[in-house]
Amino acid sequence: MATVKWAENVVIIGGADKDGKALNNVIIYNIKTGNSHMLPPMLHRRTGCMAVVIENTIVVLGGSDERRRILKSVEGFNFERYSWQELPEMKETRYWATAVVI
Repeated sequence: MATVKWAENVVIIGGADKDGKALNNVIIYNIKTGNSHMLPPMLHRRTGCMAVVIENTIVVLGGSDERRRILKSVEGFNFERYSWQELPEMKETRYWATAVVI
């Protein structure tokens, strides 16, 4: 799974279930209140993905899908629209990569 910090929250993205199948779940956890809830599911199931936050958007890249295919797809969750959208895909597949925004 990937995790990112957004404001006072940690967002947990994708991952795998107990059988190793990729998930499209997204959970947001507020570190001050201890409350958590589900965000809308991603468009693609992903494990081993990476994510970054750019302003009010979480960008999720690559990973492996439910059929264990390595992905080059990219999608973004916009907190203002409260929805996911497809973004232009990467040129190469990525799995277990890391991303840093400075």
